[in-house]
Amino acid sequence: MPVMTAAKTKRFAFVQKNFRALSFESRMLLGTHAGTLLFCFFPWIGVQPLYGEPYFHSAFEGHTWLMGTFIFLISLAVVGLFLDELLEKHWFRWKVSKNKLFFVAGVQEIILLISIWSVLNVESRGFENAQIRFGFLLCVLLQVVGLVAVYLRARQAKKEQVVSFFQNAAHPKKEAPSQLPLTDPDTSSTKAPKHSPKQ
Repeated sequence: MPVMTAAKTKRFAFVQKNFRALSFESRMLLGTHAGTLLFCFFPWIGVQPLYGEPYFHSAFEGHTWLMGTFIFLISLAVVGLFLDELLEKHWFRWKVSKNKLFFVAGVQEIILLISIWSVLNVESRGFENAQIRFGFLLCVLLQVVGLVAVYLRARQAKKEQVVSFFQNAAHPKKEAPSQLPLTDPDTSSTKAPKHSPKQ
């Protein structure tokens, strides 16, 4: 039992160390998508019919359930990329930069949220008392913050590339001198002594 506890503690410390190594922008981006996953289960619209009990719809209910599911899956994919980095599993390999993937994911979610907002507005007109709830509004806010985090993350990456370029230019790596042979091949070979012909 103590051995298992020590192994779990070591693994937790490993993940915690990698999390601390993340930049502030990366932590903010991870938090926005993790929050989006959470608030997909909260009410997105509340309806109070004239006759009947009031009810609420989350991201997976109502006429917008398909778009809500796509939003959940996109944020789940982004969180999965961060978990792959934190756990150093290298499950995913991409030929494009992660910043481009995060930007495309954020823009796609914003487009889906705008589409959902228009559908919810049309749906609420059919009831006397219907309101868009805080779950949806928080998802919109989080995705806007996520796009800002992606922009800051990309700018920081470019800044680090420029600094690294000038540092390498100011301090070029010196090539190791080629090792000369210990002996001169022309003089190292022993020549046989010439004997004068006997008379």
